[in-house]
Order: sequence, then C-alpha cells, then structure tokens
Amino acid sequence: MVAGLVVAGLVVAGLVVAGLVVAGLVVAGLVVAGFVVAGFVALLRDAYSDTAKRKTIGALWDVATFWPRAVHPFAPPCYGERAVPEVVDRIRVLTGQPPGTGQRPCPPEPPDRPPASRVSVPPGPVLLTGYSQGSIIAPAVAAQLPLEVREQVALLTLACPARRLYGRAFPAYFGRDQLSALAGLLGGNGPTGRWKNLVRRSDFIGSWIFRRPEASFDDDYLRDHVDQPCLDPVLLAPDADPTPPPTHRHSGWWPDPRTGILGRYLVDLLNRWP
Repeated sequence: MVAGLVVAGLVVAGLVVAGLVVAGLVVAGLVVAGFVVAGFVALLRDAYSDTAKRKTIGALWDVATFWPRAVHPFAPPCYGERAVPEVVDRIRVLTGQPPGTGQRPCPPEPPDRPPASRVSVPPGPVLLTGYSQGSIIAPAVAAQLPLEVREQVALLTLACPARRLYGRAFPAYFGRDQLSALAGLLGGNGPTGRWKNLVRRSDFIGSWIFRRPEASFDDDYLRDHVDQPCLDPVLLAPDADPTPPPTHRHSGWWPDPRTGILGRYLVDLLNRWP
C-alpha cells in the first residue's frame, strides 16, 4: 500500500516536472521567436537607410524566390515560374516564332498590348544578356527555347555565380554536367559556341564556368572559349591623375569595354549563322 502511494507520488512528481519543462521550452521558444522577429524588424529598418545592406537583402531575396515555392513556403510565389516563360515568349516574338507556332499554346494578349504580328522591330537574332542573378535567369530561358528559336539566340553572362554559388548549393541543376549540356545547346565550347561568360578576378560573386580564363585577349581565345577575361581596373594609368583607378569587382559591367567587345562578337556570329 505504502509502496503504491510512493510510486503514484513519483509519477505525479514526474508529470509535474515534465509539465514545467514543456512550459519552460514553450516560453523559451516564444522568447527566441520574439528576438528573431525584433531582429528582423531592426534589420529591415537599418537596411532602409543603408544602401549596401538593402542590396544584400535584395540579393538574398532574389536567390531564394527564384526557386519553386516548395523551397521557401513562407515567401511569396517565386518569380522564376513567371519571369522565365515571359522572357521565352518575348524572344520567340523577336525571332519571328511567336507563341502558338510550336507546341506551346499562345496566351491571350492583354488589351493594352499590341499583338505579336505588329511588333515595332523586324524579327531577327537575339543577344540574351544576363548580369549577376540575371545570368542565372538567362541560361534558364535559353534552356527552354525551342530549337528553331535557340539557333537564333546567343548568350552573354556577366558576373555569373552559376559555378561558384549555384553549382555548390544546387548541383542537380547547376552542376558541371548541366552547364556543359547548356553550352552544347548553344553550339558548344568552341568556335561555334554562342555563349560567352565574362570574368573578373576581383569579382567575389561571379566566376568562370568551365575553366579560369587566361590573360589572353586575342581573337583565337575569344573564339574557342566560353570563359573570357576582363581587366579590373581597365587601365592602370588612364591619365595624369595620380589617384589610383577604382576597381569595380561585382558592379560596373555594362560600361566595361570588354562587355561591348563580347557583345559585338556574338552579334556578328549570329549574323553569320546560316
């Protein structure tokens, strides 16, 4: 009898202790969640007045919401499922193969948009250029183009993180085999290749895709390799000003003269394509 009472007392005491532990964990969880929410609000408030932090948060947001929503269930629907098909349709129109001429159905035209048959530019080859996160979207677009359209498209990527970041985090989608397959869709990594990737050694985000480019700027190297070198700074002594020229690292790609050189090369290659 006494032993039974002792056991019952121990069970009750154990339940009380367990309840206190659970309650303590719940309180601790609420406190941690509160600190996380407060920290997030403080970060957003700080980023509102700090351009660098705002760009960092925007970049992380772009990377996360590029993937399907199953990967980030608490974020808005991913823009990749909307942006990539829209760019594909636009390239089809620009090359003279509007949606509806192939296997994909033609979506209804918005009332404020002129039909594809009345575009303001004549159809022809397209140079698809992507910078930073855009250099991830652009290959995704190129991979989804129909064959008759893709043959009229060249790809130029600037500050591309496909190997350095995406290849490590998402190897099933941006591994070397997948990137090699994409290069094959665009004529391969050789004289007929229509994909060029511009690389700076000072860039801390973008990098080379297949091999680190040599410091070679002749026509043969430009013709035979996807990865192409880019100097940063462009000149060591541009004038008599003793101030050292700035390094641009991950920014300032559009006015860089090498961007124009590679763009002209790809446009000429497209114009020579039979």
